[in-house]
Amino acid sequence: MRRAETRRLAALIGAAALDALVKARGGRRVYVPKRVRPGGALAAIVGVEAARALARACGGTELQVPRGWGREAYALGLLAAGKSVAEVAEAVWATERWVYRIKARQGAGAPGAAPRG
Repeated sequence: MRRAETRRLAALIGAAALDALVKARGGRRVYVPKRVRPGGALAAIVGVEAARALARACGGTELQVPRGWGREAYALGLLAAGKSVAEVAEAVWATERWVYRIKARQGAGAPGAAPRG
């Protein structure tokens, strides 16, 4: 799974759900049902709401779960979940400056960041 796909997955189901999925099934394929049951295998791993989001996006297919989803993708997932730059920096053992830089690369902008060109 490529970085962009991993980031889309993190945005779709959230950082915590993706982390749980990677820990449980990293490096393997997982079937995403068209209809999610609260007691189903996928819902047990990522939670019912995240499983339903996956079902809406790719139900009836197999999803290749990344072996690890990397610090940058994890940080972007946390930012998408509404965490502050300081909280993300602490969670991924990075500087706030690094978080602002990856945030800027994603088009979200950073205070004082010069536009690339």
